[in-house]
Amino acid sequence: MAEDKEYEKIPTLTRENHETWFRRYKIKLKGKDVFYVCEKPLLEHCKVATVGEITAALEELDITDAANARVHINIEKKAKYLKDEASALDIMFRSLSEDDQSLIDEYETAYALWAYLQKKYSQTDATTANIYMTKIQMFTFGADNTIVGAWDKLKDYRSKLGAADLNAKNAYNDLALLLVLVRALPKEYETTIDTLNAQSTLTVDDKLKHLEAKQMRLQQDEEHAHPAFKIKSKSNKYVPPHQRGRSATQDSTSSSGDAAASNYTCHLCQKDHFLRHCPYL
Repeated sequence: MAEDKEYEKIPTLTRENHETWFRRYKIKLKGKDVFYVCEKPLLEHCKVATVGEITAALEELDITDAANARVHINIEKKAKYLKDEASALDIMFRSLSEDDQSLIDEYETAYALWAYLQKKYSQTDATTANIYMTKIQMFTFGADNTIVGAWDKLKDYRSKLGAADLNAKNAYNDLALLLVLVRALPKEYETTIDTLNAQSTLTVDDKLKHLEAKQMRLQQDEEHAHPAFKIKSKSNKYVPPHQRGRSATQDSTSSSGDAAASNYTCHLCQKDHFLRHCPYL
């Protein structure tokens, strides 16, 4: 049961997830010591170069190799290969659609089936490729974006573009992708970008770190600006009707102090009150 749940985590092979699917199944089959049946056909794996002194049981096939010599294979290796091949196919079938499973009738070996599935799902999908090409070219940097998040999103678009069209897989290297990101950044980054462009020795990772640092400074500046605004707002807060009389009394009591303050200019906000009464203090 535990093994069945393990395979449920790998979705059925589709064009959209084929790169991940082949990567994960390659690791899984290697973990079971059976991936070699997808890498080599039976004849190549079990073929014996020369009979000579070999004492293992051999099987002579009714075929000849390039040197026009009869081909012999190791019977024990053949038996193990066929057993491992069955195991590999059983594992693969757990995440294949019924249509793909039926391909075994035409491609009768794990080696042939694996090769065909790779070819089938790696074919160019012009529509999908155009979608992700456009997403990269028209990329925008929103107010809620982070440098790291935007970079990861661009790399995801690049990966999906390459999956849809192998010829476009290398269309955007890291440097080209960074230029797309930089072009989308707001004006607050212009000075930092100019500085980075002047330093030709910086790597893409170095430049991303500098852009991250710039974003953190912008966020800190924005956060520091908010408290002063909030304090100022408090001085104009709403006073309920039942408290207005009390406020008026307090205002009249403090009027004499205000008169004295009228001759004093606050050096913090340049208004007529004592520094201790300044809302920006």
